Amino acid sequence: MNDFHACADAFAYPACIQANDGTAWPGAAIGAAVTRALELTRAPAATAEALSIRADPLPLQTPSADVAVLSFAGSLLMLACLFAVVVGSAMWMSGRARGLSWQASPQTRWLDGLRGLAVTLVLLNHAPLVLLNLQLAPTGFTLSAETRELLDYLGSIGVQIFFCITGCLFAHKLLPAQRVDWALFFVRRAQRLMPAYVVAVVAALVVAGIFSRIDRHFIASALDAIPRLMAFGFYPLPRVGALETSRLLGMSWTLAFEWRFYVVLPLVFMVIRLGKAPGSVAITLVTVVLMMVEGLGVWMFFALGALMAPLARWEPTPAQRGWMRVALHVCMGSLLLNWVVVDQDRVLQGLHVLALFACVAVTRPRWLSSHGAVALGTLSYSLYLLHVMVFFAVFGVCHAYFFDVAALSPVAFTLLASMAVMLVMAISALTYLLLERRFIDFNPRPEPRPVR
Repeated sequence: MNDFHACADAFAYPACIQANDGTAWPGAAIGAAVTRALELTRAPAATAEALSIRADPLPLQTPSADVAVLSFAGSLLMLACLFAVVVGSAMWMSGRARGLSWQASPQTRWLDGLRGLAVTLVLLNHAPLVLLNLQLAPTGFTLSAETRELLDYLGSIGVQIFFCITGCLFAHKLLPAQRVDWALFFVRRAQRLMPAYVVAVVAALVVAGIFSRIDRHFIASALDAIPRLMAFGFYPLPRVGALETSRLLGMSWTLAFEWRFYVVLPLVFMVIRLGKAPGSVAITLVTVVLMMVEGLGVWMFFALGALMAPLARWEPTPAQRGWMRVALHVCMGSLLLNWVVVDQDRVLQGLHVLALFACVAVTRPRWLSSHGAVALGTLSYSLYLLHVMVFFAVFGVCHAYFFDVAALSPVAFTLLASMAVMLVMAISALTYLLLERRFIDFNPRPEPRPVR
């Protein structure tokens, strides 16, 4: 397993337990944690405290041989329904809250839309797997191994696009400047990333509390966990009560790389000034050095995004744009039709993502600049941080108190997952409008008012 997929597996599925037939079930650790948590909600008070602090997971129940395996075509239909719910919710919200789409810069609207596509791929990856990998002795249906691999692939592509966007955006906006106030830059980055992350940490503690006995042990573990939870993924995520918070905030590993990229930017700026190299080339050179030191990892995608920054400013002729549109469709078709091969070859995957990003940067499809796509990109950070916790809470609470989630049919699961998607969209919109937007608009160094 390569570095990127090791990180991605740690994000969504921190461990892997072998099923009875010898095949690996990604996300089995989630199932063990939630199984233990759900048993906790039904356990007598005398045993609840012991359950809340035990370190060893309960034995994982695996599906019996007669459980129906949803066909690959059925899985695609399910994903299409969830995709429609995501897009429909974004379009509905953009028409009622103009702050979600109308404030985007015309030059970067396509980047916002691409960010929305990326978070949708990640969300589609986790919506079925968070439920189906609870593995509470499924009696309804389960996903085929091919479908699970496709979902992991979609999630990986989504995260890779995020990193490419970061590399492109900072090469496009920041590096052409003659002078950069780096102190202000890092303050602004903290203003952008910290508020929603604090909400995510609080939400993780609340979800952990739902599935744990609230006693002195839980309070002590929660207080002890806060410093590590607030470290943006730089430290291993701790256990709080009955749950490992890596099941809820595991996506923070990507934020750790984002912050490392920000720290590298002053070095890039110095290379530009000393060597007179273009900004995108300087970022590429520095990230290549980091790849040589740390391995390909995610640095390759920062470099690819930065390398594509000049294309974002290029205005091709109609004929050139037409050829690039053809190349875009060929690239997307290759990614979809050859995903098994591409997923197993790091260099080939990087080339596909590079080609896809380059074609999008040149053609800038109109649908990426639509109000719905831009609104989805605007909410992408909150969606990225909160979606796993909302799915976890919805599926877990429904199973604990209302009905047997494990016995759901594909149609019933799609309906429940759609409700969870709409809920996380609403929560993310409120988080952005009431919190994130205020910090984004706040100027830590306001211009002095003229003396009258």
